[in-house]
Amino acid sequence: LDVGGGLGVVYRDELPPQPSDYAKALLGRLENHQDLELIFEPGRAIAANAGILLTRVEFLKHTEHKNFAIIDAAMNDLMRPALYQAWQDIVPVSPRNGEPQTYDLVGPIC
Repeated sequence: LDVGGGLGVVYRDELPPQPSDYAKALLGRLENHQDLELIFEPGRAIAANAGILLTRVEFLKHTEHKNFAIIDAAMNDLMRPALYQAWQDIVPVSPRNGEPQTYDLVGPIC
């Protein structure tokens, strides 16, 4: 029995079910079908959080309504936030002093 679909991926604070959770939910229902093999398709769970994008802030632009950080990377380097409004953790390499500020990140093809 291939339950397919891909296992859950932790993006922020989610706690997706583990393979053992799926097995516990299914094993009771499958006790009369001992001949079945249970298969999980990991999907993106194997590599979804395996990389980082390191970029540099080239300029800061402040307007009346928004702050922009012009970076040396573009949306084609990290598509998911632009296409799917997917959450992406943005962490400074060097700690900053002062109050945090909100910026829209823009790059060469944004």
